[in-house]
Parts: sequence; structure tokens; C-alpha cells
Amino acid sequence: MIKNKKDYLSYFQALRKIINKHDPMSLMDAAPEDEYDMEVEKILASTYRLNSLAKIEKIIYDTFVNNFGDEARIAEDLYHKIAKEWLEIK
Repeated sequence: MIKNKKDYLSYFQALRKIINKHDPMSLMDAAPEDEYDMEVEKILASTYRLNSLAKIEKIIYDTFVNNFGDEARIAEDLYHKIAKEWLEIK
């Protein structure tokens, strides 16, 4: 659970690393490390208290579809992987 700014930054960096690794929109070859920070912020705020893989996966999916449109739907299998890794560390 996030108790202070240090915890928040730690979780933010961990989630950023997971999302950048999976790179659902295939942007990281040419994008800066902070390319997905808007999505990381929203996902972190919406999921840090959740323990349901399905709910976390849905929030991740919805966040990317809302921000990137229909193109984000093709990465659907990655959202499960991202959610699973995020749930394991939070």
C-alpha cells in the first residue's frame, strides 16, 4: 500500500518498468522512458488497492484503449501479462 511519496515513486517506477518492458503500443524503440507515464499514473491510482487480476487487467486495457483508441485493442494479450506482473509486486 502507498503510504508516502517514497512508496508512490517506488510503485510508479516498478509499474513503468513493467509497462515499458511489454510496450503494448510498440513505441519504446523510439520513445523516451516516460512515454507511458500518463497511463502509468492512471493505472497506479486505479489499481494500487486492488487484488483482483481480472479487475486490474480491465483497468489497464481500458486505460490504453481510452488513450490510444482501437489500435490498443491488438495488444490485449499483453494487458494480462502486465496485470499479473503488477499484482505480484504491489
